[in-house]
Amino acid sequence: MKNIKVATQEEFDNLPDSFEEETDIHILKGATVKVKGGKENGLVVAHDGSRVDAYGGSRVYALNGSSVYAYKGSYVKAFKGSSVVAFEGSDVKYLN
Repeated sequence: MKNIKVATQEEFDNLPDSFEEETDIHILKGATVKVKGGKENGLVVAHDGSRVDAYGGSRVYALNGSSVYAYKGSYVKAFKGSSVVAFEGSDVKYLN
């Protein structure tokens, strides 16, 4: 598995639409990123102090202290201590 660290929207936007191998895209503390659609073989991981706005087809893991706004068609797996605002049509799973 590959790991990529992202600190800005520009860095995220410059990533490819798909990856050859499973890739975790780590949104670092203090970053705010809008994720529009999924990245093939990619999973966005929101870390403590980060904010992710997830739109149609996005897959996001929300870790402790992160904030995720989930819009229609997005999927969020939220772990203890994360904050998720889910709008109609989003799928959220809360885990301890």
